[in-house]
Parts: sequence; C-alpha cells; structure tokens
Amino acid sequence: MNGGALVLPVLHETIPVNMNTLRLEVRRAADHALITRDRMRVDVLAEFYVRVQPTAESIADGFSRIVRFGGHSVHATVDDHARRRPL
Repeated sequence: MNGGALVLPVLHETIPVNMNTLRLEVRRAADHALITRDRMRVDVLAEFYVRVQPTAESIADGFSRIVRFGGHSVHATVDDHARRRPL
C-alpha cells in the first residue's frame, strides 16, 4: 500500500496486482450465442467494471485469485465462465 518491502529475487517472487479499474466485456453472438433453456438463441453483451480496493485484505484476496487461476488474465477467466453457464 504506502509502504515498501525488501524483495530478494532468490527467495521471493513478485506478482503485480493492478489497482486500476478494469472494464471487462463479454460478447456472445452468432455461432457463440447463448442458448436458453427453452432453446432460443440469445446474443448477449455484458460489461463488468472490477478493481481491487486499496486495503491489505483486498490486495491479498486479489493476489490469491491470481495464484488460484494460474496467472491467467481476468478477461480469460470471465470468458471461460460465460461459456460454461447456461441461462
């Protein structure tokens, strides 16, 4: 947050956590459109705005999510979830 840390590359690994607000867009249309339970095809566009709060707990949570998703971007993770979820 406003402090610093001594990081030794031999002992530690640093992973930057983006503190800016990110706009995530999920678009499903045409061949990738969602299929509803009543078998209708639906074109969907959704926007999400996400950010990490500047508190120690939120930064730790953001870091744990980065590690849990194997370093994949948030964009890829949201898109993967959108593909698996039926309406």
